Amino acid sequence: MDPLEQMKEQLALLHCKLERQEIISDRLIRSIVHQKVQALNREALIIGTVSVLSIPYCTWVFSMLGTSLWFSLVTAVFLAVAAAYTWYSHRGLDRRSLTVSSLREVGQRIARMKMLYARWLCFSLPFICFWLAWFAFEIAGQADLSAERRIGILCGGAVGGIVGGIAGWMSYNRTQRLAREILDQVANLETA
Repeated sequence: MDPLEQMKEQLALLHCKLERQEIISDRLIRSIVHQKVQALNREALIIGTVSVLSIPYCTWVFSMLGTSLWFSLVTAVFLAVAAAYTWYSHRGLDRRSLTVSSLREVGQRIARMKMLYARWLCFSLPFICFWLAWFAFEIAGQADLSAERRIGILCGGAVGGIVGGIAGWMSYNRTQRLAREILDQVANLETA
């Protein structure tokens, strides 16, 4: 066998090894991306479930506290919209859609979800501030509650608002971080 034929065979063997390496690398990155998307979807499922289950609970609690029907209705509508918006934000990120999509499409869907979460934050923060003020007004206006009970309910609401705000902020940051990591991995794969 002449040296030129040996070099051609070695070059062909090297190309085969490189293709296998790229396939393994692509599969590994896809696996990591899918795991992170599943983590995002799991968190969204929890948020949506809590929102939906909070509707009857909040309606019952607020009726027991004697708040107005409008307050209960606005709260229920907000929680329903939050659950629906979470579902809408994660549309196209289910396992079946991800397996047939290219990494570029997955990246576009993640970027869309990330943007929708940021938009929701711009709406929900002012609404929650308004809602908390309305809650304080509703409780403070309850003449049939003793002053100690009103203060206790307002303090409980303040603690709940702080804890809920911290949990929501942590969830938002975790979601944005995971989305950023996925987008970085997709970008790194595309440039490689």
